[in-house]
Amino acid sequence: ASVAPALTPPTTPPTLPPPVRTVVSPIPSRTPPRPRPAARPSAAGSTVEAAVGGRWYAIAGAVIVMLGVGLGLKFAYDQGWMKHVTPAMRCLGGLVFGSGLLAAGILFRKRIGDWAAAGLLASGVGSLYATAWASYGLYQLVNNSAAFALLLAIVALGILTSALSGLVSVGVLSLLGGLLAPVLVSEGQSPPWIMGAHLLAMMTVGSAVAAWKRGKFAALRSIAWWGVVILGTFWAGDANLWREEPILILGFSALFWALVHGGMWLEFRTHAALAPDADDDHTSPAALTRAQAAAQPSARAFASSFSTTLWCVWMGVYAGNVSGLVEPWIVCAGYAAWCWLISMPMAGTLKLLHDVPSTDRERLGASLLLQVGGLIIGAVGLGLGGPAQTIAWFAMGVAAVLAGRWIRTTRLDSYGLVLLIIGSLRLFFERLALAGAVRPAGAAAPPSVDLAGLVLTEWSGLMLLAGVAWLLAARITQAWRTPGTNPHALIAGAMGVAAIALAPLSPGSEPASIAVWQGLWALAALGLSIVVGSPAKLRWWLDAVVFLGAGYWAFAYIDRWQSADLARVALHPGLMIALLLTASGATIAYINARARGKPLNVGAGTLSALLAVAVFFAASNLEVARLAEIATADQTSQRAAVSIWWALLSLILLAVGFARRWAWVRYAGLSLMAAAALKALIFDLADIGQGWRVISVLGVGLMMLAVAVLYGKLAARLSKPAEEDTLPGPDAEPPANSSP
Repeated sequence: ASVAPALTPPTTPPTLPPPVRTVVSPIPSRTPPRPRPAARPSAAGSTVEAAVGGRWYAIAGAVIVMLGVGLGLKFAYDQGWMKHVTPAMRCLGGLVFGSGLLAAGILFRKRIGDWAAAGLLASGVGSLYATAWASYGLYQLVNNSAAFALLLAIVALGILTSALSGLVSVGVLSLLGGLLAPVLVSEGQSPPWIMGAHLLAMMTVGSAVAAWKRGKFAALRSIAWWGVVILGTFWAGDANLWREEPILILGFSALFWALVHGGMWLEFRTHAALAPDADDDHTSPAALTRAQAAAQPSARAFASSFSTTLWCVWMGVYAGNVSGLVEPWIVCAGYAAWCWLISMPMAGTLKLLHDVPSTDRERLGASLLLQVGGLIIGAVGLGLGGPAQTIAWFAMGVAAVLAGRWIRTTRLDSYGLVLLIIGSLRLFFERLALAGAVRPAGAAAPPSVDLAGLVLTEWSGLMLLAGVAWLLAARITQAWRTPGTNPHALIAGAMGVAAIALAPLSPGSEPASIAVWQGLWALAALGLSIVVGSPAKLRWWLDAVVFLGAGYWAFAYIDRWQSADLARVALHPGLMIALLLTASGATIAYINARARGKPLNVGAGTLSALLAVAVFFAASNLEVARLAEIATADQTSQRAAVSIWWALLSLILLAVGFARRWAWVRYAGLSLMAAAALKALIFDLADIGQGWRVISVLGVGLMMLAVAVLYGKLAARLSKPAEEDTLPGPDAEPPANSSP
């Protein structure tokens, strides 16, 4: 029997656990907005009604209460009600009344608000202040020293109350009372230093509270500053302390300067603590408050710094000048040294000469550095006079520009240019004063040197020195900065060229000699600019020199050309000078255009080219007319000579225009030929015979036909688009098909 095979159960695949799907929540594109807090009702001070009812009425009420108390006391005194009340009881009543107002103000501040308490507190301080003064001024219960002490105690109470309650109005009222206290109780017998010490103490209090409380309490520093300046000026002038006590005035002004800047330094020292943290929520009210406090503008404080220095220097200079104790320039130099020493730790040594200040302390240091520059100018102006002062300006200006190059900062460049401008302005106004001054009879003329018609004086020498200083400044600033973006080099170069051009403009100088000077100086300045590598677009000031020379040439010769005492055929000296100016203008235009590789009529030198053409055309016409008058007495021939000269000039211009392929030169030649033809036909041939007129007209026509034939033959050359009117640069290759 066969055995059946055992059947095995089918193998089932193992059961795998289901795959675990990881669900990744999408990343939100932005943080969901926070729910906005419920809108709060607007604060009382944010509406006009609250401002009027809560603030203005409080201030007005305080003033009216004090006025009412005074009127009530006066009424009681007039009615005789005060006869049985002793002065001591009256003062005691005022003390109780003022204290009650203070207590009510403190209570109202806790239960109602600040502005409700401001009027009561101010009225209370005012009542106590008036009572203390009445005990001395009306009833003579105390002497002036005791009254002064009482007034100061009440002032201290008011300022302390203001600081603790945060009410600026109470502090302002109290500080004003403190400033006026010595005036109210003075009997004229106190030593003069007491008033100065009191004013400095008030400045100390105002600055300290402003640095402590900040914000609106900065008004206390301003009130104290104005009080010290006004009362200090009257105090020094009333007692003539400038003459009798100069050391007291110098010390008082120096301590005042130190207190003002020390207060600002203390205030700015804690300024960074108010800035919001990097991890803070910048949208929270606290962070916004800190950010607003950190960004509080400090321009008023910096203006106070400048004003303080100005007032203190004026006090010291006037005291030193009146008393003869110290030279005024020493005062300026002393404050300059002080400002420099104080600015160094604030500004970070020379950091601010490169970087923009980022904190209030650095800004204060920067303002002090600016004051150093101004005080140095003041010291030089007060310490030197005459030519020595002018030389000092120029020497300091060049030194400042050199220092700017040394530490590579444009701020010293600017300061050096300012010094050079001051020296140049001094020379300018000195020249105006000399022009308007009348020399007394018998007085000797100032020393001068006559050099070929140029009268050179001391002023001329200083102008030459100014020009050299300006050109040195231009070269120094151009050496380390990009010429194309260097306005300092542009300004300095223009001023230097102008100063040397104006140097011979002294009374007595001949206009013709001045024109020669301008032409020679234009060529020399062009050569100098090429040697030092000045770019062409910085040479525009040479056009002005040529223009000045052309103006003096016209003034010297246009109306007096025929009256010159010359030989019969000798060339006129005016023509020689005109040729010099023409050469100067044409050379400037050509060199500038060649350096730029652009058309001759574009860029610097355009005015020089036009002036060169105009001067040469005018001078040549005058000379041709003069020679024609010498050669013949016939009027027609004299007029025809000028027309013939015009025709020759037009042919020369056309030839040059074709040779150099300068279209504008050909246009000028065509225009001049047309003018010559019109002049010949209309004016020159009006008085000649019929035959000669026919011949002349035919000659003019044939000449114009010849020009037309020439244009026809060269038409193909004119149609080529080669470098028309372009002057190649020094490194440019000549065109391939250029033929003369």
